[in-house]
Amino acid sequence: YYPEIRPEFDKIMNIREKLNDIVDGYKEQYRRGDIDGSRWIELFQPLFEQIGMLADGFDKHIVKLRN
Repeated sequence: YYPEIRPEFDKIMNIREKLNDIVDGYKEQYRRGDIDGSRWIELFQPLFEQIGMLADGFDKHIVKLRN
């Protein structure tokens, strides 16, 4: 519907997919009995912070379009 926000949306979805892959990787490791998530948190945390910033900017962009 709004092609001007598509690039931002795609970035958010790309990072979300990476975060889901990280979570899935940890789940598999956990199922094998290895509960140490330190390796995964190092991968997860920067992407989580990045998606938060992108989502804030995305929200502001949508509000700006509605005005």
